[in-house]
Amino acid sequence: MSLCNLCQSFDILDLPNLSPNYTVYPVTSKAYPSLVSNIHKLRIGGWKKDRDDSKHDSEPLGLPYHQSIEALEAARANNCAICTVVQRDVAQFKTEFLEAKKDASAYRERSGGPDWRMFAVRGVGETGGFMIVSADTKAPFEIWVVAAVGFCVDYKDPLTSIIRGRKILSDSQHTLQHALSWVRDCDKQRTDSRCHVDAAPLPARVLDIRSSASHKASLYEPAEGELGRYAALSYVWGESSMFTTTKANIEANKEGIDIDKLPETFQDAIFVAREMGIGYLWVDSLCICQDDSSDWSRETSRMSSVYSKAYIMLSATGSASSNAGLSIFSPTRPAPTYSSFPYTSTEGTKGTLLVFSYSKEVTRFPAWSGPYELLKNEPLTQRGWALQERWLAPRILHFGSKEMFFECYCGFKGESGFLMEGRKDTLFPTTPPGSSPAISIDTISDEIDSAEPEPMERQWNSVLSDYKKRQLTKASDKLPALSGLARTYQDITGDTYLAGHWRSTLLHSLIWQATDHPTVPITYRAPSWSWATIDGSFGMFSPGMGFDKGEWVSLATIHAAWTNLKNEENPFGEVTDGQLDISAPLERLFRFSSKDEEGVEWPKNYKGAKVRTQNANVKSGEYNYVIFDSADHAERAKGRELWVAVLLKHVHAEDNKGIWESSVSYHGIVVAEIKGKQNVYERLGKIPFGEKDLEECGWMSDGDLVERFTLV
Repeated sequence: MSLCNLCQSFDILDLPNLSPNYTVYPVTSKAYPSLVSNIHKLRIGGWKKDRDDSKHDSEPLGLPYHQSIEALEAARANNCAICTVVQRDVAQFKTEFLEAKKDASAYRERSGGPDWRMFAVRGVGETGGFMIVSADTKAPFEIWVVAAVGFCVDYKDPLTSIIRGRKILSDSQHTLQHALSWVRDCDKQRTDSRCHVDAAPLPARVLDIRSSASHKASLYEPAEGELGRYAALSYVWGESSMFTTTKANIEANKEGIDIDKLPETFQDAIFVAREMGIGYLWVDSLCICQDDSSDWSRETSRMSSVYSKAYIMLSATGSASSNAGLSIFSPTRPAPTYSSFPYTSTEGTKGTLLVFSYSKEVTRFPAWSGPYELLKNEPLTQRGWALQERWLAPRILHFGSKEMFFECYCGFKGESGFLMEGRKDTLFPTTPPGSSPAISIDTISDEIDSAEPEPMERQWNSVLSDYKKRQLTKASDKLPALSGLARTYQDITGDTYLAGHWRSTLLHSLIWQATDHPTVPITYRAPSWSWATIDGSFGMFSPGMGFDKGEWVSLATIHAAWTNLKNEENPFGEVTDGQLDISAPLERLFRFSSKDEEGVEWPKNYKGAKVRTQNANVKSGEYNYVIFDSADHAERAKGRELWVAVLLKHVHAEDNKGIWESSVSYHGIVVAEIKGKQNVYERLGKIPFGEKDLEECGWMSDGDLVERFTLV
């Protein structure tokens, strides 16, 4: 294929960035949900109070591209390689946009859709692609990403010296060698010492795969402290039964295991590890005795060491079960539809450039979000256990459903050309140039006494923000699936772990809030004050999670806190009970009614229970909503006196164009006394208050007017 006159007039490797006056702020709405793959908006200039809409008319969005759909379609009809890809994206955008407009909420949108005067701009960060954007017909502060284009070259093309992206092939050997080159380059560069784990103490059990000519592996129990290089496998077990180590076969597995009898993913992982010259492989189902509860608890508590000391983690990111294999070996591996054209670089290197439809999420979001956006829909990313495996491993080869990626502390890169410097998904992230400083152990003590939330608290909140979306096959794994990360966190901070919370920040983390429609497990899993009591999404409304600015004032005191472990082998695993000895202001909650009724029959709509406090002005309509932790919690509230234990006060002052504006909010948990247990309460939900919602309470001026009680 060739290029039209317009596309010949610019260099797609040297496109302008989106103007710095435009805030790259992704917009989602009910009318144009982010789940619709081709409908994406960017907001210009941020929030309304900071926005200058005149900039929309005074600055071009980027390099002028076709100024109408008709011009684009004419260029495509003449076989322009770039316009063919763009037109395909635009056609899909139009189809999905019309479908989205059928939603009733679309009529309430101020935007009217693209005006189809199109402009080309680089993707945000080092995405290896570019965007085609168009201004909205009605809202001058919003633009639409109507197409995204990536570019790459074939493996043997002369342009490989200047183009990162490679053509995605069904030839697994080329792809595997590309992966091995990433690992070798990382070994040579040694930019970040945390990437390099060579000979390390071997786990309690590993698969011995040292004989590359053998069709057998064996379960090996090394001597304590024995050093070796090993790979770890992260994968989805799947619903079908698979090969595991049990009490009945552990001795036989030590004698030898026929590799061809193992699930396909295990076989592929053994092949890749051998190609890397690695002699040992750790696989949880084989290296932990699955029907020995003591062994299981002990070994799951050691996962922090297992993953953090692996030379490489092989992640079957795109495979839905252990029988699916690693994606690069699949004969049906999907690949983009490529268009090609001759290209000569500014240095005079000639070759063939390939262009294809690229991820709009990756091109429109800052590079920091890229790895999450690229992997968020993968099967492994949905699983709870896989979170700590990724966060703990120094280096990971992700075998994704669409392409392969390499992740380490230096960055994240993909086959198609995506590149992000630094690393986010780790307890100690490194950051791209121009952003906040990297977090390291050395910076912890410097930030402990600062007004900003501690870096480790932010990181644990980030862990929970990711974890809450994930699924577990066994409800009882809620806490064990985080035990490796919890151990690492404790090693770093010396803090005390309490059923998903940390003692030093417990007052902050107690104000977690249920979202969506969570459920509760059938059997006991955690104290009522822990987020681990629910299955479903929750938010950590605390420092580091949307409340960074302003001052937090503690209104409560936790005198003592403890949990009892189900198995002492894993101090970060399941618990049998736990409680807090706490002093806090307790305010009675009444069901809100204009007739000042004081009944406590709570509605089934567990997010819509209107309540007021004793001092609230009923006639002026002052009320708040109880956010129960689940529908089950709302049901348990019926017929009981409810109280709010007010834990924290947040004061926020902001300079709004020379005028200081301040706001005060209170954050508490909704509790009820347990029948037959005087002064012992359970948590049922969360409630926030504005400054006027509580009116004047005695404890606001006298800190001694608090109640001491037990929370279980």
